[in-house]
Amino acid sequence: MEKQLEVGRVDIKRVAGDSISSVALAIGGIGLPISLAALIFSDPLAGGLARATSAFVFGSAILAAWIAWQSGAVPSFASVQDAPAVIMVPVAASVASASGNPTDVLVLLALASLGTGIAMLLAGRFGVGAIVRYLPTTVVGAFMAGTGWFLAKGGISVMIGRDIGLGDVPDLFGSLAKLWLPGLLLAAAIILMGRENRLPPEAPSLAILGGAGLFYALTFATSSVAERDAEGWLIGPFPSGTRVEPLRPSEVSDLDPSLIADNLPALITVVMISTIALLLNLSGLEFADRKPLDQNRELKLTGIGNVLLAPFGALVGYVALGSSLLARKLGSRSRTVPLMAAGITAVVGLVGPKYVGFVPRFIAGGLLLAVGIDLMLERVQQLRVSAGWTDRILTAVIVASMATVGIIEGLVVGIVIACAIFVVRYSHIDPVHRESSGFHSSQVDRTDAEVDVLGRHSNSVTVYELQGYLFFGSAVGLAGQVRTLCVESEGLLAIVLDFRRVTGLDSSGFAVLRQIHDEAEGVGARLVLSGMSRSLAEGLQRTNPNLMTDAVVRPTLDEGLEWAENQILSRHGGDLVPDGGVRPVLSDSLRQRFSTVGVASGQVLLEQGQPGDTLFFVLRGSLVAVRIGEDGSRHRLRQFGANSWIGEVAFFAGGQRTADVVALSDVEALRLNRSDYEQMRQADPSVALELHDLVMAAQASRNTSLSIDLSRSMS
Repeated sequence: MEKQLEVGRVDIKRVAGDSISSVALAIGGIGLPISLAALIFSDPLAGGLARATSAFVFGSAILAAWIAWQSGAVPSFASVQDAPAVIMVPVAASVASASGNPTDVLVLLALASLGTGIAMLLAGRFGVGAIVRYLPTTVVGAFMAGTGWFLAKGGISVMIGRDIGLGDVPDLFGSLAKLWLPGLLLAAAIILMGRENRLPPEAPSLAILGGAGLFYALTFATSSVAERDAEGWLIGPFPSGTRVEPLRPSEVSDLDPSLIADNLPALITVVMISTIALLLNLSGLEFADRKPLDQNRELKLTGIGNVLLAPFGALVGYVALGSSLLARKLGSRSRTVPLMAAGITAVVGLVGPKYVGFVPRFIAGGLLLAVGIDLMLERVQQLRVSAGWTDRILTAVIVASMATVGIIEGLVVGIVIACAIFVVRYSHIDPVHRESSGFHSSQVDRTDAEVDVLGRHSNSVTVYELQGYLFFGSAVGLAGQVRTLCVESEGLLAIVLDFRRVTGLDSSGFAVLRQIHDEAEGVGARLVLSGMSRSLAEGLQRTNPNLMTDAVVRPTLDEGLEWAENQILSRHGGDLVPDGGVRPVLSDSLRQRFSTVGVASGQVLLEQGQPGDTLFFVLRGSLVAVRIGEDGSRHRLRQFGANSWIGEVAFFAGGQRTADVVALSDVEALRLNRSDYEQMRQADPSVALELHDLVMAAQASRNTSLSIDLSRSMS
């Protein structure tokens, strides 16, 4: 019995804690939509404020409930958001000057929410949501700072009941000071409480409730609600009968299409900024929870939520990082708290519009002011730890452009400047990942004499392994390096450009390749192009088809090196030592143990995955080892010529073949079966030892070549 009572006490404590947490979240879920509605629907659109407030609050509740129920981040709290609201403020201003009909603004808001929802659904469906993250973080941070400026300015406008300009500055510090100073104090309290870890997480919410309670305590003690309303202290009161209602088809059809066309850039910006902000907030939740989120699923969920709230003319919404983290600070680890908060918000949206009008303006404006100042302070803090002066200047330019010219214009200016800075910085990155001259080692078995010749003449081949995206600036830098090489080097036979690490090449870069070819040709060298992707090869074929035939084109760097090595051997073939430099051949005793086989060009000598019970020694012709990947791709491993051992690893280790070996020409080879080998070991151990010595010598040579290649790839 005592245990049951204890369990009951624990349950009551948990329910009480969840209730307090839900109320704290609901205050933000109700207060922010009210503030944003007041920001957008200011004079001369104030006639639509009551309906907009109901739509924003109820739409926020729909979104919050949907995300809380479905999101993979638990708990998650979503609401209508400030960044889209800031973008919609000038849209509302254009409607005010054109039709003056508040309903037109609601229809445009519905279109923005519907468009954002569809865009998020498509981005999640096709898994392309991560693309928007390539927008420079400096621009995103500066935009958020600019958003903070507009929210802070809008908060002042909400508190004094009209938009402010430079001419209003004297009045702000005169007769209007009493309307906004309480909001400034409230904003300061919210910011300080939110940053003070020693205070409970509910402190900012309690400050909002305390501010409203103090206002009405003083009102009832010294005056009346009617007098306070006449003095401009209240958002409302709203007309009786105000309720949540979806947009009627006639209201949508009455919208002048020119308003959509005029404001289309702003609507597109809402879609883009909302998607970016959602992904950034999701990243914040991933970091807080120390576990990954399915970003594409979250995009689709938020898209559905925005489609659901669009019919009411509600503002775009998505996961609120601050509120979601607040739920964690309050101890919530389930979906219960955000669902309860969404329920409270829905009740206020459905039955409370009449009473929402009694919210003091300094509460709504102070909340906007707090959010705006906090955004600007956060950006200042980021810039303090930033070592780049370009980030600071770019932020100042974007914020100034947004404040003086326009939000979209400021964003465009920031993107253009950021791209220009990126191009300048990227042009200073060396397009050459590695330049090598003085040693070359293709995966081709060579005789000792050939290896000796290649070593003595290796300076006649230079390899440039390229990287990144090559455009005019970086390609010109590469051409300068090649020009210097051609002037300073003697006996140059080949210049190899490897494109394996190149992600793209613009048309001007293709033109520079022609210049590089001509520079090489001027000193008697050939240009070798290796590792080009299909798209690069097709681009070169379109822009400079002659270069595809004038240059030597090989699919891999190894094959490009093979071609260059063959040029060295062809040029300096007279240096080959007839006998002394050739690997030892088989003795007569050993050769008698082998049988002679012929392999036609194109025939498979060894098959990957088959038992390694046969050993081959090549007398004449060439073969290539190709490993087949699980996806069917083919990878060239090594090329074999005369005096090469084939299949020795699986033969002596007793395993399966690790690659196909295919004849590149007609081949004559010697073959030793495992049974003959075992008989040789028993009958003539000295001959078996000779075989081991020859194979080990060949393996040592190959391992040396592989070590050089491995060292080069890791440097």
